[in-house]
Amino acid sequence: MAWGKAGTKTLTSTSLSLDIDTAFTANIFTQHLFHGIDDGTGSSGDSVTATRPDNISTSSYSHRVTEDGTSNSFVNQDAIYHALNTATDDHFIVDYMCGVTGEELLQIGFFVDAVASGAGSVPTRAEIVNKYTGTPAFTTLTNTNTRGTTIGYEYDIGSNTSLLGSDLTPAAASSATISDGAIFYETDNNKSYVLYNGSWTEV
Repeated sequence: MAWGKAGTKTLTSTSLSLDIDTAFTANIFTQHLFHGIDDGTGSSGDSVTATRPDNISTSSYSHRVTEDGTSNSFVNQDAIYHALNTATDDHFIVDYMCGVTGEELLQIGFFVDAVASGAGSVPTRAEIVNKYTGTPAFTTLTNTNTRGTTIGYEYDIGSNTSLLGSDLTPAAASSATISDGAIFYETDNNKSYVLYNGSWTEV
């Protein structure tokens, strides 16, 4: 199984959301990478990235989150929440999703939050397992800072989200183009040939 790029987006201005809203090919296996950069504004407090396949915000999610060793479970949620109590800092998320037609979408995720710059602070970590009861063959993905409207924090310019899919059709192979003047050396008979007007001539 080879991974191929399903979609990507990098912010060119600050925003509360970072979405891949151009439809991509639905995949059985999908890898989601997310890098949220702190825009330097807002008060201290929670900043939680919520991920939604096809931007579905109904009570279609349930998950268990373990943050810095403390585990909690949640049912009937409106999104995949990657952490419980994170500060307004740069953070990085890696999700692995499995969506088989007729089954619930399952997801394993990993989260790290910088907390503060420098080696004198320890990052926050979180691990998450989630299931989504909507259509597993999703073709768009949204990421929203759910506390941004409360504390004034947005994703900064350069924040990125990217998706890799397992079922993408590779680009068709193209034939090599050989120009006149090319020389081919045939080692079995120790002979050389030059290409001219589409014909090989011994030299």
